[in-house]
Amino acid sequence: MLHGPDKSSPRKRYAKFFEQFSVPRGVRPKHLSLHALNLWIEQIYSAKFHCDSNHFKASLNEKSNGEIPLESSSFPIFTFEFLKQKFKAPKQHTQAALDLISSIDYFQSNNPEVEIFGFFLNETCDSKDLIFFLYIRSVLE
Repeated sequence: MLHGPDKSSPRKRYAKFFEQFSVPRGVRPKHLSLHALNLWIEQIYSAKFHCDSNHFKASLNEKSNGEIPLESSSFPIFTFEFLKQKFKAPKQHTQAALDLISSIDYFQSNNPEVEIFGFFLNETCDSKDLIFFLYIRSVLE
C-alpha cells in the first residue's frame, strides 16, 4: 500500500465521482472479482488515453499560439461517462459505479494497480499525473 488506509467514507473519498449520480434506495454495491475489476480498469485507462490523445491532436490542429489544454475532462467524470456508455440503462450504470467503488475499496490495500486507479479516481493524483501515467503505459504496451 502506497499510503495509509483512508478511513473516510467512499462518498467523501470519491466525491467528484459520486456527484455524477444519485443512489436509488435499495441499491447495494457488489464486489467485482479482481479479474473483472482489472479488466474494467484497463478498459477505462485505454478509453481515457484514446480520448485525451484525440483531444490533444485536435487541439494541435486548432491552436497556433502554442497553448494546448492537457485534459478533456476530469478522471472521475470521464469514468462515470464511460460506465454510462458501457451500461446504457440508468439502473445498470449506477450499479456499475457502486460496484466499481466497492471493489476498489475492497482490493486496493493488497493490489497496487487498483490502488493507483483509486488515486486517480479520487484525484489524489492530478490530471497531469494521469496523462503521464497513461503515456508511459502506452509506450510500454
